[in-house]
Amino acid sequence: MTKDNRAQGFFDFRLRNAPVHAKVLIVGFLCALSLAYLYALANVALVVGWTPRDIAVHYYGSAEVIRTETAAVETTSGEQSFDLDTIEKVTPAAEFGARPSFKNLVAEGHFHLFGMTSFFFALTLLGLFVEVRDSYKIILLGTPYAAIVLDNLSFMATRFLGPKMAYLTAVSGGFMGLSFAALWFLIGFEVFKSQETNEESGDSFFFR
Repeated sequence: MTKDNRAQGFFDFRLRNAPVHAKVLIVGFLCALSLAYLYALANVALVVGWTPRDIAVHYYGSAEVIRTETAAVETTSGEQSFDLDTIEKVTPAAEFGARPSFKNLVAEGHFHLFGMTSFFFALTLLGLFVEVRDSYKIILLGTPYAAIVLDNLSFMATRFLGPKMAYLTAVSGGFMGLSFAALWFLIGFEVFKSQETNEESGDSFFFR
């Protein structure tokens, strides 16, 4: 057997054919990882928020600053006239958040990059051994890392390029969540499929 054939044979292995103790390990990992992801989502909700506006306030500055700068741009461009009612709505009780420094963003970014990359590496490693067509598997395994990079770069972009870049953070975070859900489901589905089902199944649009 050549080296290429041995490598191909390794990647042809399926999780359904793993011994029971290996399946118990994988199921335990998925359960613990699910709890960790729930904590991560709760942390996002409590510290940053879900909406692009919440993200902009957290990384760009205060809500008042965003409203003031937006009004200034609209007034300069002639898109909106000066309105005293708008000024009255900006009260001292407006949300306030200090703009994070470059140093703070680097500290937060490196923590997220190491954590999320390690988080998804184990998940995508298991994803190598699910029965999915190679063309879909490329997307499935590559999307999380593209989302991680965009998510972390968008922190900087929101801080230094403007609050509208917060939409990039929201979109990349959404793709991370979808990637996690898809990998979790496919790995769990693969683990609980029996070997006999594997032998009897044929090709489909998504599965091989």
